[in-house]
Order: sequence, then C-alpha cells, then structure tokens
Amino acid sequence: MDFNSWNIFWGVWFGVLVNLITVGNILTIWIFFKQRRQKRSYSLLISLAVADLLVGIFAVPFYIKAVVSQGYTWYVISMLADVSTGITSIYTLAVISLERMFAVGWPLRHRTVNYRVYGCAISTPWIIAAIFTTLIVLRIFNIIGKEYFFYCLVLIPGIPLITICVANFFVWKKQKSPFRDQNHIKREVKLAKTLALLTGISLFTWLPFQIANIL
Repeated sequence: MDFNSWNIFWGVWFGVLVNLITVGNILTIWIFFKQRRQKRSYSLLISLAVADLLVGIFAVPFYIKAVVSQGYTWYVISMLADVSTGITSIYTLAVISLERMFAVGWPLRHRTVNYRVYGCAISTPWIIAAIFTTLIVLRIFNIIGKEYFFYCLVLIPGIPLITICVANFFVWKKQKSPFRDQNHIKREVKLAKTLALLTGISLFTWLPFQIANIL
C-alpha cells in the first residue's frame, strides 16, 4: 500500500475507521452492559464488542505505524494484535452461535445454565487467541516447524467458521419445526436479529482493516 502518494486520503480513511470502531463498540458495550441481567447471553456480546474495540485501539494504530515506519518490529506487533483480536472475535461468534443453538434446541436446560458456564464461554476465545498468538511468535523464532504451524493456521481459524455454519443451520431447522413453542420462537428470532446486527457491526469494523492489511 502506497502511503506516500495518498497521505491525506489514507490519513482520513484510517482516522474515520478508528473512530467508527471505537465509538461503535463503546456504544455496543454500554447498551448490552445495561441489559446483561435480562439476558445472560448479552455477556457474550459484550465480550465480542470488547474484542472489536481492541482492533480500533491497538490493531489499526499498530498497522499504521508499521506501514509508515516500514519497520519489521512494528509489522510483527501489528500482525500479532490483528491476529489475537481477530481470532477472539471469530471464536466468540462461534460461542454465541452454539449458545443460540442450545437455547433453541434445549430451552429448559438452557434456562438452568449458571454464570460459571458463561464465564468459561467468554474466556475460551481469549485463551485460544493467546495460544494461537504464542504459536505465531514461536514460528517467527523458528521454534516450531512450518508443517505444524500450517496445520494450526488452517484448523484454528477454520473450526469456528464450521461451528457457526452448523449451529445456525441447526437453529434454522428447529425454527422451521411446526411443533415448536411459537412464543419461544418469536423470542429467539428477536434475539437472532440482535445477534445478526452485532455480527454485521463486527464485520463492518473488522473486515475493512483486514482488506487494507492484505492490500
């Protein structure tokens, strides 16, 4: 990406992007934090918004610094920040999809799930992201081999994508069932729309930076 020819353009573009990511996700966190006691699943949405917020606070500024300075150290820091927040987001989306699948498929059991389970569900994506980021660092220092790292590179991002597809397909099939509780379906559809909106915001605030990073 040539910053020398388009300093004003790229400065404005990344400035707007950072502000959109930061303000959008702060508002999202505030809204769902106020309503977290009504729906325990909102705690998962808050975790997703925090991960996306870190993109605006760290990943994008680090990327700008790496491009401007042309330094390898800043490039590595930018990549690690990008990967860690991205993996956290995609795994949190997978956890949210599984939680919705459980709510639709086994509503009685879902109501009895305690906050400890939600705590584990929230922390798991962050732990996986930390592990994957550590693997990248080990690969940079040639501590692990290319073949092993390649398998990790395919499996770790691929698993949540497959999980999201399977879970949403399960929810769709259950909602089509004529024997389902209609009131329950309406509640789940309403929450599904909320999740779709937040997923859209997440993609809107994360994908542009990924595209710019590739370019």
